[in-house]
Amino acid sequence: MWNEINQRAALRVKAQEHPSLPDPAPEHIAEGTLFDELIAQYATLTARNEDMVVQHVIGGVESELRTHLAR
Repeated sequence: MWNEINQRAALRVKAQEHPSLPDPAPEHIAEGTLFDELIAQYATLTARNEDMVVQHVIGGVESELRTHLAR
């Protein structure tokens, strides 16, 4: 599918309108699939969310521990 988008001018224009898609280039045939960029973005977002959850839990535990130790 991504190769066809790269080869057809009308499809390249539509792909360029979407910021989440990689820039289609007519001079070369892209390796991989159309969804490789989206998968990479999702993996980055997932890792960031996991880090945020861990930091939130650590902050809550530290806060409760301070309260407990102050007693």
